[in-house]
Amino acid sequence: MTMLPSEMQHLARRDALESTGLINPDLSYSMASTIRKLIAVLVILSLCHLIMNPICLAIDIISMNQQVIDGETVVSAGGIFELGFFSPNGSIGRYVGIWYKGLPVEKVAWVANRERPLIGSNGVLMINASNGNLVLVDDKNVSVWSTRLVNLISNNTVAVLTDQGNLILRYQNKLNESVPLWESFNHPSDALLPRMKIGLNTRTGEQILATSWKDDKDPSLGSFRTAVMDPQELLQVLILNGSLKHFRSGQWNRRNFIGVPSMTKDYHNGFQLLTDNNGEELYFSYALHSYSAPTLIYFDSYGAIIQMDWDAKENKWLRVQVVPKGKCDLYNTCGPFGSCNNNDSPICNCLKGYEPKYIDEWNKGNWTSGCVRKAQFQCEEMTTSANSDDERKRGDVFLPVSGMKLPDFSHYLLTWDKMECENSCLKNCSCLAYAYVDGIGCMIWGKELIDLQEFYRGGEQLYIRLAHSQLGRYTNPMFLLLSKNLVAPVSDPPKMRYRWRIWHSTDNIFEESKQHIPFYYYLD
Repeated sequence: MTMLPSEMQHLARRDALESTGLINPDLSYSMASTIRKLIAVLVILSLCHLIMNPICLAIDIISMNQQVIDGETVVSAGGIFELGFFSPNGSIGRYVGIWYKGLPVEKVAWVANRERPLIGSNGVLMINASNGNLVLVDDKNVSVWSTRLVNLISNNTVAVLTDQGNLILRYQNKLNESVPLWESFNHPSDALLPRMKIGLNTRTGEQILATSWKDDKDPSLGSFRTAVMDPQELLQVLILNGSLKHFRSGQWNRRNFIGVPSMTKDYHNGFQLLTDNNGEELYFSYALHSYSAPTLIYFDSYGAIIQMDWDAKENKWLRVQVVPKGKCDLYNTCGPFGSCNNNDSPICNCLKGYEPKYIDEWNKGNWTSGCVRKAQFQCEEMTTSANSDDERKRGDVFLPVSGMKLPDFSHYLLTWDKMECENSCLKNCSCLAYAYVDGIGCMIWGKELIDLQEFYRGGEQLYIRLAHSQLGRYTNPMFLLLSKNLVAPVSDPPKMRYRWRIWHSTDNIFEESKQHIPFYYYLD
């Protein structure tokens, strides 16, 4: 084959350079081979980016063709949360969970396969190509957990871990809009992160709830769970032990739960009551004033709600709040019409005008039967002839009891002001007590007064109905307020003065007698 003049000149120059030792033919071949390999790697990486090959794990996204195997993690875009496989201390089971990245894992914030742990490290988390669900399978490709969505309009879905710790399954619609289909925030485990929610569908009664672990080694469903009370009885959050009430938050006053005085502190007060567009779903969520400090609220296996905050200076998690804390925080410790005070000994006392139902049991520390009224209300005796006209005209009285966790089973009464609230209760002989609370309004009780607690600080004022005869020979309310179960600390200025109301009934015209009195605190 005849060579072109230019090719002959190129070979002549190459031979001349080789003869001088400036070019090594073997080295030149090696460099060319290396360049070809680099080009091949770049091509593979480019293709990998386009087809999302599993070997190229995205940071915060699980896509259709991408698998997350045991040992790999998904990290939110800002590096705040991490999703991966874990085993609780002392457990051989493997679970998929979400936790704060880069911090000691004191508590996992969310667990997917709580009821079906994986055995071994062959689990795979992926998008199911046939139906678009996020699914966790074992080594036999059997599903142990799934988002379990049906009739998806598209199987082109992705799962994204957000910087709030929310795992979201979503798809892109024709307008290139991201449409969420499922969120872990709507399916809590035993913990609540800021913006996670618990609540109630008022139409179906379905609860969005958190449930405790069985124990520290077992994330499966434990005995304790949250429940949101029907708003017809004023919104409250309960902790249930099975079907029994374990703890009650007290009524919601649009800022906090009035049965948890520590929530009045700005640091802890971030709860909000939210609703969906249809007004059918009511749920509580919380957000702190600053997101710089990681925080977590969770159930322990004994039914306590614990709030943990990360202390960057101490470089450790701190428990900043625990409820229930004392025996009085537990539901209805002292029975009907019994008031509980953690600082008293014994902790239970009957309300003024009431006495133990079973005195022997009460003296032995069994307070569950509670207390009963000593005398009928005056309104109940109006038709009897045993009482004088003068006694009947005196009517019933309302005794103000301060610093209280208001009873369960309250009813909301639409009234214009506190005076109207009081009048309404007075006119209804079945009304046992009332309270008027900022943010709520008028509450009345027509059943037994259940789950009463007296706080050292905080709490609300409860007005208890008494027969006038219960004043005894002392008509000055000073002697009543010195009763042990009505004592409050002098350091609490709002409790230093009270209004005592004695109502007289004459021809259905009610007159109010007001008397300001001093208040004293006696130590045992």
